[in-house]
Amino acid sequence: MWNCPNNSVRGCRLKNFIDNHDLSIAHPDTPTRLKSFTNDNNFINPNQYGFTRNLSTYHPLLGLTEKITAGFQRGRSTGAVFLDIKKGFRQGLG
Repeated sequence: MWNCPNNSVRGCRLKNFIDNHDLSIAHPDTPTRLKSFTNDNNFINPNQYGFTRNLSTYHPLLGLTEKITAGFQRGRSTGAVFLDIKKGFRQGLG
């Protein structure tokens, strides 16, 4: 495959890329190192629940329920605004 016959241009380009670039970043512990780096440098928003260890997308709902319950127990008014921005992502927000 790597001898690059005339009908294998993509194979030649991939081989040349691999030969000319240091791909040591693709190491088995890269996800762990990347996660540590993002946590240590505060790259992850504290309100990020999905794809975060020990958290799920149900946690924001649980937090909202707890805040509403606490407000009712203190006799405070509670309001909420829910936005459906699905169309904004399809059409572009700007």
